[in-house]
Amino acid sequence: MKKWFPSYYGETDFSDREAPKAVLREKSCANVGFIFSADTSIRGKVIGADGRAMPNVCLDLQPKGKTVRDNWLFDCTDKQGRYELREIPPGAYIIVVNYQGKISSDEPFPKAYYPGVFDRERAGVLTISGGDRLEDVDIHIPSQEMRNVIQGVLLFSDGRPVANESVEFKAEAVKEGYSGEVHTSTDAEGRFSLNVLKGLKGRIYGYMYTYSGEYLNCPQMEKLIKEKGGVVPQIETIPIDLEVTADLQGVNLIFPFPYCVKAKRK
Repeated sequence: MKKWFPSYYGETDFSDREAPKAVLREKSCANVGFIFSADTSIRGKVIGADGRAMPNVCLDLQPKGKTVRDNWLFDCTDKQGRYELREIPPGAYIIVVNYQGKISSDEPFPKAYYPGVFDRERAGVLTISGGDRLEDVDIHIPSQEMRNVIQGVLLFSDGRPVANESVEFKAEAVKEGYSGEVHTSTDAEGRFSLNVLKGLKGRIYGYMYTYSGEYLNCPQMEKLIKEKGGVVPQIETIPIDLEVTADLQGVNLIFPFPYCVKAKRK
């Protein structure tokens, strides 16, 4: 079990972090607050039906026998499809993937369960005791909707790449039980890659949040900020209309202003 000591009052001796002492003197008072937390974890990957690791997939750890989503532990997979559930109290659990069950570009499958089934009754049960650290608890999605990859670069109007900003695809209309939005961030070279459900029609665009005075000598950006009227408005590129039927590369999303240097913060 892990221990934390988040609060104290009065004269307290923290020379030993594992055993702090509340010092009581005549006509005085003191207290130490502490929390115990289980030093346990479950780690693994989510693997798609195509054998590839799946990023941006969210999982819930649900106590066996409970169906109400209350105080569950959860995590979402990283770019390598890895997840980690930590500080798990002793007990028996099932892992639920895509709890809401809505099919999206990030989660192109309905609600699923460890080790890789859609039927809750067939879900694998994981038993956790004190100090347990379960490794390689991989979840294999049995089937999924087809997706296509859209790749490109987010640019300023002068051709310089836009690093660490956002790109989104938004569908015009989707079937019930589906989500038509997916987003990602650009890398240091302005590059992006999106997995989008095959057959969706919509638009793709880049965007950033900024404010007046964040950049030096940038009149075109300042004009857009003023037109938006917000304190920290969302500034977008000109959108590109797409019907996603195949993988697509070389998509250039361009802001209507050149690169500007950020002002130094005071």
